[in-house]
Amino acid sequence: MVYRSALGGAVPEEVPEQAAEAARESIGGAAAVAEGLSGAEGRALLEAAQSAFGLGLQSAYGFGAVLLTLVAVLVAWWLRHAGIATAETEDGPGDPAAQAAERPVPERSEAPAGEPTAQSPEEELVEAGC
Repeated sequence: MVYRSALGGAVPEEVPEQAAEAARESIGGAAAVAEGLSGAEGRALLEAAQSAFGLGLQSAYGFGAVLLTLVAVLVAWWLRHAGIATAETEDGPGDPAAQAAERPVPERSEAPAGEPTAQSPEEELVEAGC
């Protein structure tokens, strides 16, 4: 759409309508039509087509950048307001590491030699060195 409108009236009037339409459809069509024209007219059409193509690319990249920025802002807003960015507890917001440090550590029972002890999964991981 941007290419077609930017190319606009750059197609010389001597070009048949079918060839002019091909030039407005794509830059490849414009290059093919420019080859069939005389030197100055062909160069002018090709330069206009290249300029229109560049404008179309810039417009697409600009739109993509704006859209990506909008999505990033929406995701950041959602993370902030969804409660995912901070840890909430029943007592209110807090640091999960500090809360874990405040919890009492269960006592480890001593079992006679050779008998297994009842350990929590966390204790087994600590003992295994994980």
